[in-house]
Amino acid sequence: MYNIVMQPKNCKYIVWEVSVLLILAGVTIATLTGENGILTQATRAKEESEKAEIIEQIQLDIANKQIENRGSINEDEFYEILEKYGTVSDDKTILTTTKGNYDILISDIYSGNISVATRQSNNLINKENLKYGITTYQGNESENISFMSTEKIEINGNTRYLTNRNVQTINYYNDEQEYISQENGGEYTYIAQGFTTPQEAKYVVISYRVTNADGTDEKYNDFAEDIWLGKIDDYNNIVYEKYGEVNYKEGINNIIEQGRIFYNTYIYKKNTRLTTKYQENKCFTIIKPIENRSFSITGMQRIDDFYYLDENLNIVRRETYTSGNYISLNKNTDPDAYYLLILFSSSKDDNIVMKYDEPISNNILQGKNIVGYGDSLTAGTSYTNSTWLGKVANYFSMKQYNRGIGGTAVTPDTRTAWVTSEGELLATEIAGDTEPTEEHITINSSMSHDERIATIPTNADIVLFFGGTNGMDEESYRTTLDKIKTRAPNAKIICMNITYRQTEDEDESIAEDYANRRNIITQIADEYGYPVIQLKELMGVNSSNASQYMADKVHFNDDGKVKIATAVINQLKQSIQDGYIK
Repeated sequence: MYNIVMQPKNCKYIVWEVSVLLILAGVTIATLTGENGILTQATRAKEESEKAEIIEQIQLDIANKQIENRGSINEDEFYEILEKYGTVSDDKTILTTTKGNYDILISDIYSGNISVATRQSNNLINKENLKYGITTYQGNESENISFMSTEKIEINGNTRYLTNRNVQTINYYNDEQEYISQENGGEYTYIAQGFTTPQEAKYVVISYRVTNADGTDEKYNDFAEDIWLGKIDDYNNIVYEKYGEVNYKEGINNIIEQGRIFYNTYIYKKNTRLTTKYQENKCFTIIKPIENRSFSITGMQRIDDFYYLDENLNIVRRETYTSGNYISLNKNTDPDAYYLLILFSSSKDDNIVMKYDEPISNNILQGKNIVGYGDSLTAGTSYTNSTWLGKVANYFSMKQYNRGIGGTAVTPDTRTAWVTSEGELLATEIAGDTEPTEEHITINSSMSHDERIATIPTNADIVLFFGGTNGMDEESYRTTLDKIKTRAPNAKIICMNITYRQTEDEDESIAEDYANRRNIITQIADEYGYPVIQLKELMGVNSSNASQYMADKVHFNDDGKVKIATAVINQLKQSIQDGYIK
């Protein structure tokens, strides 16, 4: 059998047409699917659109969280948002999205500031075992819808812990899970509260009040999600988190502790503890000064308060500061202070700078004891920088003892004052005060009286005697100098002469009386070989500028106290140079 193939006479043309069609088809496919093909570009455009939508949604979530936090977002919150949309790489640079499996640079999503999360340390609470509507009181549980108790948590005795919720009671148990003791919690606040467990404690049960700041009950789920209790592994690193979230601010140059400034946050004392609330342009920072090193702070609109805190952040003392935008402090400001919390005002354009002052070369006064002995022109606590004595002590990094009592004279007087056993002033009969209820000593308030002299520390290195404004005579002034030398035999005594008083311009007899007093002080100081600081001349305060430096006709404002301090500082330097102080 034979196969007969029929070949049309125009077959070569058909082959050519097919070839052309195939070429055209290839071109079309390439146009659609190539690297720059229409379909490829369409797919790429769709992916970019989806990625843009994801980024936009994430940015919206971040913005909402910042609005909720009044401008900030912390690490926990930031990565919690990212993880809603995918997986974050180990180096935290790339987000691989669940939708579309896209790799997106996290820096393309958000490049703003992220603050340190407040939920730090080891979270010891098993939230699944939280007991809602239960309060634990002295080891016994009872129903109370406004309370939530933790489980019985194993702890380390004598270890510091923090929690971020309102603690009502803390119940301690021993190794046999037997009740030991109870500690009451603090005021309501979202600020982390701390407690140290007793050495013998092995377990703890904490009752939290489930109540919002406005008094409404908080939802269980929201409370349980946010609550944390952590052991502090490094207390110095978590000290700031006790008071809330640290919000970083662009442009800040904080040499003492970078970034540790809380913005738009007002801190205040409520009963026995510190708490915070939102207040625009209010800021605070906590610093740990180096002992015997002063430091300065500039760039603040206004400094409001200082809180001196001990090592466990308990309040040692509060000092109010009401003027100026510069302050210089040192560790010797308060011997019990470990941290210094400064409350100040600052807008977003300010540049806050904290730096340690250069130490004084050959400062032989550093760490020595300086005493201010006088009347209301000297009076103040021994731990404040607001007095002229505090400014002098701070300048030389000295330990100050303020022994000024308002209204007192060098001449003998029968009125009394009440002081602590250390000699710190509590109240005076002169001021019309009542006798203190706290432990005190009653003394005669006259500067020349033995009881008043006994308030001067015997280990004083320098005594600045600033008496005479309220009354003096030659005999009583000499007697006072003799008694000071007997009380503090190793002290270098420096006399401070009477400052300008506006009443001198109003009455000729007053002017004559004060001129006579100044002459007596100068004469006696010269006889004893003691330096005398002529404050009226050195300060340069007179009727033409009194309003700038004086709070009233006798006393000085902060600028005036700076002038007194400057005169004393210069005299101390001169006394060192002359060899009087060695």
